[in-house]
Amino acid sequence: MCVRVRSRVVLAKRVYVLHLRELQQGHEKYVAALAEDSGVRNYKSVREARVAAAAAVRHVYDSSERMARAMSHIYNSLGWWMGQFQVQHKLNRSTCNLQPSVASPAQTAGFGQQVSDLRTDMESLLRFSAAHIAGFNGLYADRLRQAVQAMAKEEAFFTLKENALESFRSVVNAQASAKDLKRVLDDRMEVGCEVERRLGVLKEIFLALKHVAADVVRREEVLLERLAALESAGFGLGLMVAVTNTKDAHRAAEEAGDDANAAYKDIMVSIQGEDAATFHAELGEVGEFEIAGEKCVDDIREERMLLREATRQGQYNFHGFVNWKAVVESLWSKVKRADNIVPSNCYQWKGVRCAELAAHIRHVMDSSDVRRANVEERLTRAIRSLVEVETSVHAAEVRAAS
Repeated sequence: MCVRVRSRVVLAKRVYVLHLRELQQGHEKYVAALAEDSGVRNYKSVREARVAAAAAVRHVYDSSERMARAMSHIYNSLGWWMGQFQVQHKLNRSTCNLQPSVASPAQTAGFGQQVSDLRTDMESLLRFSAAHIAGFNGLYADRLRQAVQAMAKEEAFFTLKENALESFRSVVNAQASAKDLKRVLDDRMEVGCEVERRLGVLKEIFLALKHVAADVVRREEVLLERLAALESAGFGLGLMVAVTNTKDAHRAAEEAGDDANAAYKDIMVSIQGEDAATFHAELGEVGEFEIAGEKCVDDIREERMLLREATRQGQYNFHGFVNWKAVVESLWSKVKRADNIVPSNCYQWKGVRCAELAAHIRHVMDSSDVRRANVEERLTRAIRSLVEVETSVHAAEVRAAS
């Protein structure tokens, strides 16, 4: 019965993950589409559609997180149930690994029925465990029922996902309509917003790299504690290389974190400090760039949301570096091109120092590119070293436990 309930959770999670991937792919394509048509993203109709899309994305990701948390709690609790049942009834693991056949629904229309079946089987399991698993119901029964109820409530995730995908399509359609109307924003304002948008993406990238560096340093400290425990127990022989590698990784991660932090501060100066005033002066403008009262720096909300959703899912960390690095590099490839920011007709604009502006933009982009590559190289080296150390430490811990 426990295996049957657990298999129902696995089945529900497969459906959820399938739709979550569809959402994530749609989200990434949407952000890419915005980057391709940056010239019209500040039209009023497009801005309104983007605001609606941002709200839809927040709602669906919040629901996704609650759904995942509920399923994980049920699955892990049932793993404890199986372990206790085996121990208390002296069964071997293979006896409990025979999984019953549970049909696999192809559509989300069956998700509500899955949860209903899960609730029914869960109640049967709790009645069974009351008689056969000492202490389980007192610890887990109420929490398991609440988790199943949370899964039922979050069936709205599938509707929210469709709403989010539809909101992405609405933005793309609004962009197409804005292009057809051939209304052109003030050229200088457009350039100013594009500069600030790209600087905003750079800021988020270096902020993400700071998170990774900090996580690597924390992981190194944990490994040193494990090494010290092995040494005090007399199992530290042969681990001196691991200690050296750990210290090297710590130094590389700290250097990477310092560089990322310095780059982040420099980008903030470009957005809000004296450097920003220089950009504006080169464009012949005074004061803050605004379009219909909206600050240009707000124009990178989609890129920021994509990166920060990765943070919330725990991808800015020691083991997730490779997974989210591709997203960062994709965004970087879209913002680093400096040649297409200042248009060829710039010389026709009164009061604009075109050559200085183009050189200024290129300097910021090129220097940021070098710093980003250096930070990522140091982090990659540090992570590779710590992975090797972690493998050695784990092997030593296994020997110590045997």
